[in-house]
Amino acid sequence: MGFQPASVAGGWAPGNVPIKALPGTGSWLPKKGDLVLQVHYYRTGFEERDRTRIGVYFSKHKSPIPTRSGVVINREFEIPSGDENHEVRANLEVEKAVYAFAVTPHMHLLGRTMVVTATLPDATQIPLVKIDDWDFNWQISYHFSDLIHLPAGSRLDLVATFNNSPENPNNPHTPPQPVGWGEKTTDEMCIAFVDWLRASEYDKLRNRSPTKTD
Repeated sequence: MGFQPASVAGGWAPGNVPIKALPGTGSWLPKKGDLVLQVHYYRTGFEERDRTRIGVYFSKHKSPIPTRSGVVINREFEIPSGDENHEVRANLEVEKAVYAFAVTPHMHLLGRTMVVTATLPDATQIPLVKIDDWDFNWQISYHFSDLIHLPAGSRLDLVATFNNSPENPNNPHTPPQPVGWGEKTTDEMCIAFVDWLRASEYDKLRNRSPTKTD
């Protein structure tokens, strides 16, 4: 991007749909800040028209609490050409207690499977998402039916596999070639965004009387 953003208001990938934040919460936008939209384009060889649009809904709550994201990510990998089941792992330690409310897996065209698991300090394991057949065009955010409490010291583990063989109909390279991290769709990524609320902030919100302005 060329600069370090103060916060991330949201993002989109093929298949994702907009979902409003939990009552009394929302993405934080600093006063007098600039809202910058980054769009990735792919050359088609033809003149194209950009139809990008965004919609912003402002919270009417007197003191909403910010949503945050933990990013489980691995940028240091290379998928060998011809490998139909290459495994990539990543992990993230939760430094402060949070309530997780959604998870968004992200890979590109070679993605095959992804499993994200939370391990609590007492060794209890909580499955967050399990993708058995990754579809680049169906990258949705999975919202949990209930908030998941992750105490400080919990660990998030990601295990993903990639198919870089000629048998993968989505393989962008013919013949296959080694592929690593990159911004292009023909490169690869290995990320799980885990959206959460800090427990200390959300507990205060729950103790307040609900209002019609949430």
